Amino acid sequence: MSNVLSEVKKQQVIAVGRLGWSLRRIEQETGVRRETAASYLKAAGVEVRPPGRWGHPTAKPAIEVTPDSPAAGGAKPAREVTPDPDAAKRSSPSRSQAYQEYIEAGLAQGRNAKGIWQDLVDEHGFTGSYQSVKRYVSRLAGPRTPTTRAVIQTPPGEEAQVDYGTGPLVRDPATGKYRRTRLFVFTLAHSRKCVRLLTFASSARQWVELHEQTLRRLGGAPKVIVLDNLKEGVLKADIYDPTLNPLYRDMLKHYGIVALPCRVADPDRKGKVERSVGHAPATPLKGKRFETLAAAQDYLDHWESRWADTRIHGTTKRQVAAMFAEEKPARTPPGVQALLARARQTGLHFGQLCQSLHERHGVMAVRRIQGMFSLVKKYGVATVEQACELALNVHQPEYHFLNRYLKHQEPFPLTLQQVDPLIRELTVYRDVIQARLDFSTGEKDPL
Repeated sequence: MSNVLSEVKKQQVIAVGRLGWSLRRIEQETGVRRETAASYLKAAGVEVRPPGRWGHPTAKPAIEVTPDSPAAGGAKPAREVTPDPDAAKRSSPSRSQAYQEYIEAGLAQGRNAKGIWQDLVDEHGFTGSYQSVKRYVSRLAGPRTPTTRAVIQTPPGEEAQVDYGTGPLVRDPATGKYRRTRLFVFTLAHSRKCVRLLTFASSARQWVELHEQTLRRLGGAPKVIVLDNLKEGVLKADIYDPTLNPLYRDMLKHYGIVALPCRVADPDRKGKVERSVGHAPATPLKGKRFETLAAAQDYLDHWESRWADTRIHGTTKRQVAAMFAEEKPARTPPGVQALLARARQTGLHFGQLCQSLHERHGVMAVRRIQGMFSLVKKYGVATVEQACELALNVHQPEYHFLNRYLKHQEPFPLTLQQVDPLIRELTVYRDVIQARLDFSTGEKDPL
């Protein structure tokens, strides 16, 4: 095609083409070049009206007389029909048609084609493609024109963006009524990996706890966090010297993170999290209601791992989970890597438990791993290694479990060994003692 039209302009060209307009008239009325309009009409199966000769119909071609032609008295030949390879595809019903009521109900709730398709796959075993549902939704809801945004490239582990959004309706256990939740969204700028958490409350303490829970899920911390000037994080907005909430400031200092509040009314600086904030309510959560906050979070976590992490991002053209896997080890400090290597050298189960702590708790696991080494100094390598094996077997790979277990565990009894390469026969000790006694009495030299 010589040009690419928007979806709205494309539908206009196809509509007037079906009315029988000529390519010249289409160009005059819509501004679309004749070559471009012709290509779109042919792709849509609309017959293209040939242009006239200065307002006159095109002259008919001369009739060639052959021995078999009617003009020569021969039989009239059968008309050759060229098969249309796309005719069967256009006439065949869509797989989505069987779920029309479900799709219409989803559209009535404000859900988009992506969310409807994902629910069809998860809840109804739908085997059709997303494009099939998208085309069917376009027939029912009409096309939409996307908005162009600037793209900011970020190195791995460098930056994260955070914001609040609107969550689903969840029944409040205190009142028994459905209540709108808040959606906390934390997006890594490089891989676009997101952590989305739901909460009823909104306070400085809750804001900090959501950050800590996110860092534990990610297994590390970025260098910079870009955020809005909301009161939970920023007490006084100032592009040159913002005043952070003291609780939030202390938490960032603990993890070695620098806060970078945006300019007022400048959401494009954190466009990646803005997109993530809008994507979740529009796709997995639109029109949903949950009886408990835990049920809503479980549904959101399933969608995150099943769909959001496995998608191919439109800008990077790579899978989000694959990019996050590359981003996560690159952010692990060398000191932590050396600590984990030392743990692996201490013992097999000891190293496995320390690695598990780091994968689940990120930077917060460093002190717990150091506590593990303090247990080794106190109880010995063999005792702690056996305790670590037990903790892994009972699925309790935590420092506090080991600490309590070792405190209540009776010390292993010390047994005297009868045979050892360092222990000599008693006759040897007898002879040495006898030689020393003889030397003291002057009877003979022990040497």
